[in-house]
Amino acid sequence: METKTPDVTERILTAATELFSQKGFDATSVNEIAALAGVNKALIYYYFPSKDALLGSIVRKLTDHVDAMTMDFCSRYIVNAIKEGTLDILTDRLRFTDTQTRGIFMDALASYCRNLTEYAISQKDVVRIMLSESLKTDSKYQVSLFSFLIMGKEEFGNHLYTLLHDADPDYTPHGEMTLLLFFFIIIPIMNFAAHLEDYHRISGVATSMVVDTFLASIAHITTASISGNDVLLCLPGNTPQGGFTRDCTP
Repeated sequence: METKTPDVTERILTAATELFSQKGFDATSVNEIAALAGVNKALIYYYFPSKDALLGSIVRKLTDHVDAMTMDFCSRYIVNAIKEGTLDILTDRLRFTDTQTRGIFMDALASYCRNLTEYAISQKDVVRIMLSESLKTDSKYQVSLFSFLIMGKEEFGNHLYTLLHDADPDYTPHGEMTLLLFFFIIIPIMNFAAHLEDYHRISGVATSMVVDTFLASIAHITTASISGNDVLLCLPGNTPQGGFTRDCTP
C-alpha cells in the first residue's frame, strides 16, 4: 500500500473539486478523479471510503475555515469589547458605550466581510459545489450551508454560542438576527463568489471594481442597522411575524 502523504490527498481533493465543479457530483466518476489526480483508483478509496466522503471532505474544509474566521472576529471584536466593558449584547442590539467603539466594531465587520468574500472567491469551485448540492432535496449539504445560520444557536457543543455566552451570560440568540445574517450577508457572499468570474466575462467590468461595488452594498446593509451607539440585530417594529418577534426600536 502506498504511503499516505498530504501531497497525494491534496492532488485527489484538487482533482475532485475541479471535476465536481465542472461536471457536477453525480456525473463525475472516481475513475475520472483518479486519472486527473494521476493516482490509482484504489488509492482514492484508501483515503476516502466513498465519493460522498470525498465531497464531504472538500466542503468541510471550506466551512471549517469560515467557522475559524468567524470565531476569530467574534473573539477579537465582541468578546474583548464585553470584557473591556464597552459592549453589552441585548436581545435586539449590540449596545456600545460610545460611537468610537461602535465605529471600531463596524470597521472590523467590514474587514471581516471583505476577508470572507475574498476567501469565498478563492474557493469559488467549492462554493459552487456546495450551493449546487444544497439545492437537492434532503441533501446533507444543506446542513453544511446552513451551518453558517446556526453557528450562534443555543445548543450544547456550539462553540460560537459558548464563546459569546461565557463572555455575557445574558446572551440569547435572536431569530431575526440569524435570518438577516444568513440571507443578507452569507448567501449573497457565496452567490457572488460563485458567479463573479461569469459576471466579469459577460459584462467586461474589471473584477476589482465588481468586488468593491459588491462590498459597498454589504456595507450599506450593515450601516443601515446603526442607531446611535447601537447596532440593531433585527428590523424595526413590534409585530410577531413568522415566529420572529420584531421588537427593534431605533
